[in-house]
Amino acid sequence: MKQCRECEAVIPDDAKLCPHCRVAQKRGDWLPQATLVGLSIAAAVAVLFEGCPGGPIG
Repeated sequence: MKQCRECEAVIPDDAKLCPHCRVAQKRGDWLPQATLVGLSIAAAVAVLFEGCPGGPIG
C-alpha cells in the first residue's frame, strides 16, 4: 500500500489513478538512478583498465 501524493489516502501499490481524487500517480524519477548507474560503470571500467598494459600514459 502507498499514499496518494495529492490527497494522502492509502491506495494499492499498482494504482495509476487515485480512486479517491482521480489524480495520476507519478512513478519515481529515473534520471538520478540512471546517473548513478552510469557513474558506477565508468568507475568500474576505470579501475579495470588502470592496471592494464598499454593503457593510458601518465
